[in-house]
Amino acid sequence: MRGISRIFLITLILTLFIGGCVTKKNPQISILNPKNEDIVSGTVNIEVQVTVDEKNSISSVEFYVDDTKIGTKTQASYTYTCSWNTEGFETGNHTITVKAYDNKGNTSSASINVGKNAFLKWIIGTGYIYACPAIGDDGTIYVIGSKLYAINPDGSIKWGKSLENEYFNVQCSPVIGNDGTIYVVSSGDNAQLYAVNPGDGSTKWSTLISKLNNHIGNISLTLDSKGNIYIGNAAGYLYSLDSKGNIRWTYTCGQGITSYPVVDKDDNIYTFCKNTGSGGVFYSINSDGNYRWSYSFPINEWCTAPPSIDSEGNIYLPISSGTYGKIYKYDKEGTLQWTTQVSGNIYYSPIFDNSGYLYVCDESKNIYKISTNNGSIVESTNIGYHSSLVISKEGIIYAIGIDSSKYVIRAIDASDLSIKWNYTAPQTYYTTLSNDGILYFGTLGSELFAIKVDSTGLMDSPWPKYRKDLKNTGKAD
Repeated sequence: MRGISRIFLITLILTLFIGGCVTKKNPQISILNPKNEDIVSGTVNIEVQVTVDEKNSISSVEFYVDDTKIGTKTQASYTYTCSWNTEGFETGNHTITVKAYDNKGNTSSASINVGKNAFLKWIIGTGYIYACPAIGDDGTIYVIGSKLYAINPDGSIKWGKSLENEYFNVQCSPVIGNDGTIYVVSSGDNAQLYAVNPGDGSTKWSTLISKLNNHIGNISLTLDSKGNIYIGNAAGYLYSLDSKGNIRWTYTCGQGITSYPVVDKDDNIYTFCKNTGSGGVFYSINSDGNYRWSYSFPINEWCTAPPSIDSEGNIYLPISSGTYGKIYKYDKEGTLQWTTQVSGNIYYSPIFDNSGYLYVCDESKNIYKISTNNGSIVESTNIGYHSSLVISKEGIIYAIGIDSSKYVIRAIDASDLSIKWNYTAPQTYYTTLSNDGILYFGTLGSELFAIKVDSTGLMDSPWPKYRKDLKNTGKAD
């Protein structure tokens, strides 16, 4: 009996001793947002949950990005949030680490890896920007806001050009010639075509467009391989001028040119004209101003977006109807190859990758991946907005979208149209991508943005962006 009592006493002592030892417990951390391997941009709210043994309490929670502490929280809580402004961090991979300490000196940590594929380089005030910026061979950005601005790649203003008693046409993108000359037009009854020196913004020459049969309208510019300039307006006149501003010829093609002309590698011009009371007509005109061929459309179909041209000289015309959109493919002799219908009007040009697919966004806010061979739709995805598109060498499409009621720049994988990341930005219409991976876009909030993305420039494809190239020539190679 005495032996049993001793065994019981020893067991009791060991139980109490062991029980006292296991009460020490490190904090437990769960990182709720962002998720491991997420792509982040802008300001990110890092959200965590921390639990401790019921006898202990949290004394502090520290947040790190790589080796940089970005915040400390000391309140006793179950959930903790720390804001991380990613703008000060380079593109690439980063490690988020959270460390928690309790009142007994116990500590623990948890980490995740995230990627940052865009960061803001600079913003500059320019006035309202609607059109697409142009980029010269030296990296200078030309954009029309309250003035015609030349902006250095570092965001400093090289020069700003204003006009006396008139304004630049903000809807007409600047175009850069082979010699670096910038071509722009002004607005109003005395609209002029200006040729501007890239070095100092001085005027090389100007031509009064109102003297061209006194027809003023929405003006668009395109260049050919010889430096000739093509201007179409809302009165239905297509003009050709040489590089010194002299008029070469005039072609009347309807009662209003509704999309700017584009030029193929043989310098043939393609443009769409509307006719009151009847359908529109798609025209092909040679570089001497002579008719080649045309294609007529029913009254319920029209075109406001310029066509795109592939490496074989085939032309892809985006059409709207009010209820649906279509892509028409023609060969260079005007023979219709196929048509493909999408669910909404199309206001922006198709773009191409280098694998035989085109991409277009419609008013129903969908991006479509379409085979150029037969017009079949391979993929589609909704991005929340109808947008112009740019495709990079890495196969990423940059588009404007809406996410949670905010305008964003979306990075979209061209292979399956999955959205890789979003960058919150003001409303914009056109983006362009420089050779060093800077995405430029003007906003309706009167600013030009430059954001760095993980890219080495435009894809080497037949038509990788609106207006074809960085100089906005609208000219196929």
